[in-house]
Amino acid sequence: MSILSAFVWAWVALGAVDEAVAEVGGVPIAASQVLRLAPDTPDAAALSIALRAAADEILLAREARGLMAADVAGLSDARAAAALLRRILDPAVACQRIPESVRRTRYDETRWRFVAPPAFEVDDVQLLCCSSPTSCKAPSAQACIDASAAESLAVREGLGRPTDAAGFELAFSLLSADHPRLARKQYRFYFDPDRPDAPMDARLQEVDRPIAQAVGAAGPGVVVGPVRSRFGYHFLWVRDRQPEIDLAWEDPRTQALLVAELCAPWLVARKERYLQDLGRTASLRVLRDAAARAFGAEAADALTAPPR
Repeated sequence: MSILSAFVWAWVALGAVDEAVAEVGGVPIAASQVLRLAPDTPDAAALSIALRAAADEILLAREARGLMAADVAGLSDARAAAALLRRILDPAVACQRIPESVRRTRYDETRWRFVAPPAFEVDDVQLLCCSSPTSCKAPSAQACIDASAAESLAVREGLGRPTDAAGFELAFSLLSADHPRLARKQYRFYFDPDRPDAPMDARLQEVDRPIAQAVGAAGPGVVVGPVRSRFGYHFLWVRDRQPEIDLAWEDPRTQALLVAELCAPWLVARKERYLQDLGRTASLRVLRDAAARAFGAEAADALTAPPR
């Protein structure tokens, strides 16, 4: 426990004089109000955060008594502030007002969850001669691919016809010793076999079209290959296939999901904006001498009125 924390803890235990250590909009903030919102043994940073929270509580309570006089009559500042927040941050009302631009951004950023062609999970054993589209254009890379044709057939024969993923993994392990260039990668990609020549959506994971077309024509549990791509040869174990997703922007299910996902952060942001608006007309000022008596000189020197 730091010296500061010990001092504050002792202050609480001994019941020192509870005086105003700050004020917001002319309303005093007592040391006890700050400590009520701080951890049991706060340091200066925690006290600063608690001071800001105490100021917000006072401002909210004042606003509540102006807007909801009958509903909050006789309530403490804490309960009045909570009542106001419940009213202005009622999810059933507030979250239905999330702007279309915010919902649209979320929809576009995660479009694959709403509108996407079938998804294929594959385990790709690769016999490659280059690693990037640029390097694959080199004549040496294409010569390597041509020279690897016979080896690709030997790899395919070694993979055999495994009946499950474990069998495929075992076959790959055995082949790796004789074919050191072999590599293995698992991934998902999106492709519509019913429209094999349709443009691929750049926002979704895609693969070279020869791979997509070969896998799209196969079912789960099948080994496809060798498939020649611009990188080399591929042998693909089709782990799973998921059906297409078609939840358009206008679909009520789409909007319901977007609102549900955005609701919590939207409420937090709205609360912060509301408090910022209240704070613009009520400055927060620390009373240094009183804070020193309440929390110690070290805390008072470090205690600030945290900007919002």
